[in-house]
Amino acid sequence: MKCCVCGKPAVALCDYRGSYAYHKGYYDPHDKFRKVHLAYETASLCTCDRPMCAEHANNYGELDYCDEHNNEVSLAITQKADMAFEKMLAGADKQVR
Repeated sequence: MKCCVCGKPAVALCDYRGSYAYHKGYYDPHDKFRKVHLAYETASLCTCDRPMCAEHANNYGELDYCDEHNNEVSLAITQKADMAFEKMLAGADKQVR
């Protein structure tokens, strides 16, 4: 298998799980990854599975993400950290008063 970005030998597949708005069982001939798109109910059980070389795999512990899904994961991590920081500031503000 080759990397979806550069064509080098793939060492990982994208582990991103998401909900995809696809109709049940249709095959998109224009999809460059040639996947059969599944129903809404089972889509969240599937992973992206884009093949990636070591250079293009974005690692978070044991999980690897393609560039597209890495952006989504990074944004979610940043938002979670921002919410935790805001809660911490709100708690510190109450202690000062």
